[in-house]
Amino acid sequence: MRNDSASADFNPSEWFTERSYSNQTFEILPSGPGVYVLVDINIDTRPFIYNVLYVGMSSNLSQRFKNHAIYKYLCEIYDVFIYFKPLKDQLRDKEKELIWRFNPPFNLQHRRRGI
Repeated sequence: MRNDSASADFNPSEWFTERSYSNQTFEILPSGPGVYVLVDINIDTRPFIYNVLYVGMSSNLSQRFKNHAIYKYLCEIYDVFIYFKPLKDQLRDKEKELIWRFNPPFNLQHRRRGI
């Protein structure tokens, strides 16, 4: 299981997930734009280790996962959790920033090389 310092930088309290509870309701994937990360969580450690596997963006988050090939593939290998942030502007810039920050193994573009 991957655990480098980039993934160790992931803080789940900064994100929403379908398992989040806020404003008296559970969050759902919004039909609007945003960025997301696909995360594998190692629950055998304390504190938990969050391994960011993939970073993406979409103009419609709820539709994105209906036919997301990488998501389906990762679910066969990992126990994948979707974390998301609704975001209206600068989706590409935010996605690039997150890929650089977390260096996820299943993103091919914008990754740091040689690490």
